[in-house]
Amino acid sequence: MEESMDILLIGTYTQHDAPAVLEKQELGKGIYLIPYNEILGDVAGTPLIIQMQNPSWGCLVKNRLFAVSESENAAEIVEYEVGVQEERLTAEKKAGLQMPGKASCHIEKDEKVQRLFVSDYGSGDLKVIDISEAGSPKLLQEISFTGIEDAIIANGAAVVRDGKPELQKIISSDVVKKTLELIEELGGGYQIIDWKNGYQNPYTHAMFEEQFKKKFDEPVEEVFKKKSMKTMAEIENNPILKIDATFDTGEAAERFMKELDPSLTFIPAGGYTSTFGAKAGEMMIKDVSKGAAIKDFMEAVGEPIENAYAFGDSTNDIEMLEIAGTAIAMGNGADLAKDVADYVTDTVDEDGLYNAMKYYKLI
Repeated sequence: MEESMDILLIGTYTQHDAPAVLEKQELGKGIYLIPYNEILGDVAGTPLIIQMQNPSWGCLVKNRLFAVSESENAAEIVEYEVGVQEERLTAEKKAGLQMPGKASCHIEKDEKVQRLFVSDYGSGDLKVIDISEAGSPKLLQEISFTGIEDAIIANGAAVVRDGKPELQKIISSDVVKKTLELIEELGGGYQIIDWKNGYQNPYTHAMFEEQFKKKFDEPVEEVFKKKSMKTMAEIENNPILKIDATFDTGEAAERFMKELDPSLTFIPAGGYTSTFGAKAGEMMIKDVSKGAAIKDFMEAVGEPIENAYAFGDSTNDIEMLEIAGTAIAMGNGADLAKDVADYVTDTVDEDGLYNAMKYYKLI
């Protein structure tokens, strides 16, 4: 391939279920390789199209192109040899490597360009691929980041162990119904949480959709899927552990607080959860908190609470931060959370978790 030729590499969705995409029929054909003159800042030749289903990421290593397909059914990395014939780009498929997992989404190369790292949406795993031999990529290692199978969820309202909920502190169906009716009467939005998903009314779903469009480059439907957020039309028949509420006015929020069922505890929004302002909050049954859940967990595993490290960014983290042996607040968190922390780390976007763990020599 000519040294002077730069290439723009573009992956496109060839299949998509988003109504806006289907309505406009704005689907791509695969991978687009476009000759580009960096000095002139313009296209310098005829694009080459490689037909491939939903290529979410590509990586050029000299004249070798590696690409992954964001398929729900498989994980595969494909290698092409890219060249130039009569001043036109060419590409010949050299290999295809099937891997465990599904929906591969990203490729990164190491400094010596001997290995590729492939991540998955579907499995949450990272694959290490040996590319030292042209036309023969080999899977060296699969690294799982989903090894945390036990978790405290919904602000301490349940524990998930071996993929199943335990110790659920459930809001009664009558209280859920009455609370949602009150929120809607006041023109508010809500999200109700079971142990698997959050279910939103149109008000809240629209607000999250607007925020996600600003924050993320990928289709908003994919963001909702990753965050386990659904609409009320998709609700499953699971017990409800938590209710989130949002209001347009302070007056509506005040009336809601006055008429709230006495079996519920209301925690005002703060930090990350204050995306829509202070006129929001979340509810669980009384005596439920992250702090109480962590205390119970540490007792169950026979560890003193002094050995617990807590990371928090919101007002619903305050009790947890107060009870843990070491309390760490995120740099982008609420001031009230920072006030009770032993250490304030950087923001999430600035690798705050990693930096704090390095600071305390946990890694």
